[in-house]
Amino acid sequence: MEKLRAFAKISDIIKKDIRQFWTGVDVKEDKLTLDGDQIIMIFVYIASKTVVNNLHAHLAFCKEFSTPFIKTTRLGYCLTTMEIALTLLAEEEAFMVDSEEVKAEEADVWQQRTRSVTISLKKSLVD
Repeated sequence: MEKLRAFAKISDIIKKDIRQFWTGVDVKEDKLTLDGDQIIMIFVYIASKTVVNNLHAHLAFCKEFSTPFIKTTRLGYCLTTMEIALTLLAEEEAFMVDSEEVKAEEADVWQQRTRSVTISLKKSLVD
């Protein structure tokens, strides 16, 4: 349950930081609301910068041991959002690997991170 709460804490931190960023600026409350697509892209950014080993395995663990009720709550929404973000990173990695222009020695930090996320996903699916 603590792992699941960690995924939800990411969402809380994003919300807090957005409000803090706009403090003192005359902005309508509805302009500070993020839609699902924006949240997913923020999660993609966070997942690409994280150094958590076997992030996919942690995610799979949370999904496996979550109850149907939890999956319909905010915790379940955060879990699904992170799952989508990691899937997008894995798809980006697959695209980069297929591209002839990208070589391993020329890979930048983004490519290295997505590669490790893809490997983590493959390991979690095999285990």
